[in-house]
Amino acid sequence: MIAPGPRLAEYMPVVGPAAIDDIRALARVVEKRSVLMVNSTAVGGGVAELLTRLVPLLQDLGIQTRWEVIRGDQSHPQRPPWNPHPAHTGHVRSFPPGERRELGRP
Repeated sequence: MIAPGPRLAEYMPVVGPAAIDDIRALARVVEKRSVLMVNSTAVGGGVAELLTRLVPLLQDLGIQTRWEVIRGDQSHPQRPPWNPHPAHTGHVRSFPPGERRELGRP
């Protein structure tokens, strides 16, 4: 679970009301969609740092957004639990946006 993050309105003094209105208008285009963010770490690293801010903002806009962390193969002696198989992470990066795919064992 992500801790409560920033609300979009908190950015109003920085970007102005017109920018906030534009962002809300763009969000209405995708409000019926859901977003799944997938990352290999929950803390540390650039992606985790971004997602702790981005996911709450998307949720504030009414966009159903989740963040899941890939867990590695704990039974593999040379791959610690926090290190997913490279074949999976490369495969996921190649997915076209919006396309459903299933992952099997590499």
